[in-house]
Amino acid sequence: MPVASRLLWTLPATRPRRLPATASRYAEALRRHNHEWLVILPDQEGALQRRVQHRSTHLAELSKYPSDFILVGGPYLGGPVQDDAPMDMLGSVILVRASTREEALGELRKDIFARKAVWDFDQALVLPFKSTFRKGM
Repeated sequence: MPVASRLLWTLPATRPRRLPATASRYAEALRRHNHEWLVILPDQEGALQRRVQHRSTHLAELSKYPSDFILVGGPYLGGPVQDDAPMDMLGSVILVRASTREEALGELRKDIFARKAVWDFDQALVLPFKSTFRKGM
């Protein structure tokens, strides 16, 4: 009998383990929303004051999104951050997980930055994306 066959005969017969409920829910979410989208949302002309006014609400509402939707996000800037100067925020870059481009934009349209006319959806750039490497913050 070949060595591989003998090894198979000596392995204990075990049943596959069930995934814990949270792991199986996460796996199901990945099957449903298996695409990443890099969304670049410029601000509307003159929206900086509205952005600053609604920023705390925007940050507080991030927890209302499905837990697997927003992977990373933040403002893009007109220049590097200076210690004592306010950030020159021009728009947002957001990496999301959704089934379709339309689903990604539909979820983002619920955000206060959409409701208060901060983001310019007519100028939005939505690109299919595949994370290869991520580093913790």
